[in-house]
Amino acid sequence: MAASDAGKHIYFTGGSTATLTVNTNATTAIDIGTTILVVNNNSGNLTISGAGVTFQLANGATGNRTVATKGLATLLKVATDTWYVSGAGVT
Repeated sequence: MAASDAGKHIYFTGGSTATLTVNTNATTAIDIGTTILVVNNNSGNLTISGAGVTFQLANGATGNRTVATKGLATLLKVATDTWYVSGAGVT
């Protein structure tokens, strides 16, 4: 994911599976408060991952996130290396 993705959407299509890698702030500086929409139009799951980055679900669970086929995830940066992830088909 790039800083230029801030406020935009990232659209995954055409593959069976995919991975969106979110770098630490030290590698790719993205402002706190930034939202990025992720759309999974692949035929398989999309994994959201990043070493040194925390992905938080509404239930308190942390770790890599999976976006189901045809799922939609919103990423909201709430701290230096912490993102809230929510949406349809997100686990």
